[in-house]
Amino acid sequence: MKKLLLIGTMLLTTMTWAFDQPQLKNAKLEQRSAATSLEQQVRSISGAAWVAYAAPSISGNHNMCCYSFRDSSNRDYCCGTCGLEKHDSFVEGRNYNCPQLQQQKLEGPNEFFVFMRVTRGNVEKVRMFSPNCQIDAGRMNVVWLNDVKPAESVAFLSKITEAGGTFGRDEEADGAIAALAMHLDPSADSALAKLMTSGQSEHVAEQATFWAGTLRGSRGYEMIAAALERNGNSEFRKHAVFALSQNSDPRAQTRLIDLARHDNNSDIRGESLFWLSQAAGKKAAGVIASAIEDDPNTDVKKKAVFALSQLPEDEGIPLLISQAEKNANPVVRREAIFWLGQSGDKRALDYITSVLQR
Repeated sequence: MKKLLLIGTMLLTTMTWAFDQPQLKNAKLEQRSAATSLEQQVRSISGAAWVAYAAPSISGNHNMCCYSFRDSSNRDYCCGTCGLEKHDSFVEGRNYNCPQLQQQKLEGPNEFFVFMRVTRGNVEKVRMFSPNCQIDAGRMNVVWLNDVKPAESVAFLSKITEAGGTFGRDEEADGAIAALAMHLDPSADSALAKLMTSGQSEHVAEQATFWAGTLRGSRGYEMIAAALERNGNSEFRKHAVFALSQNSDPRAQTRLIDLARHDNNSDIRGESLFWLSQAAGKKAAGVIASAIEDDPNTDVKKKAVFALSQLPEDEGIPLLISQAEKNANPVVRREAIFWLGQSGDKRALDYITSVLQR
């Protein structure tokens, strides 16, 4: 039995992922192994080329491609072909009615592809694609790397991000952050947490916070909550509030409510109210109403009234009419009437007409 356990442990330790290669066309393809060093292979590129490899991705419906829009009225769009050298439209999200999805594997690890535009060993841009995406290399050299270790990929992408942030190369940093956030490997969590610290550039910290909130679920929530505690920068905290509104962990909404009610910074209270109205529906209405009544800051009251206008119409319009009719604060009444007028809702127009006729 001990011998069997030992063999099983060795297999797990040495196991490597088996990946498909991307759907490439117009590519001068070369294959190499990165078993020794991913960075060494990238730095060895003498001219200009795209270096690409596969990595296990976090769970979820992540379809990363360029899209051709056929019917904007019903969002019936499908994967197009991405040009590596072009700035094609890009959507990270669901595919609609894409036949390519039928070709994807139904079992095995989820994966995605990292593409790096490299010139003389320097990474200039990072892009990521899902396996269903067709990619046009534009007759560029493409070096496909086998045997890339996921943790080594995370470490190298973090290094690219920090260099991009230091020298103001935002495009380079943004792609690298998004790509490392897609990694299944747990080292991606600690890498993002490090990028969210005040020691990084403001842009890098904000981008890392966004992707942690959008992609990393509960771990993303915990990273953002910790960053909110230690980082007092108002602009960063606004971005953190937005990232919380995009997070799937139920605690994120609870934290937004707490920020809306109790944060010492009026800008953060107002920002939290706005994103609550976008995400929470009926649950947000009580928090927003409390801010209108109880918050001592007039700007927060105004933002709270605006937040009511962002609720679904069947919830927001009656609440705005109630504020316009009954609130003792003239600023609140004026704001409520303004946003009623902007809504175009028949109930709002009927109410405004009745006020004018009094």
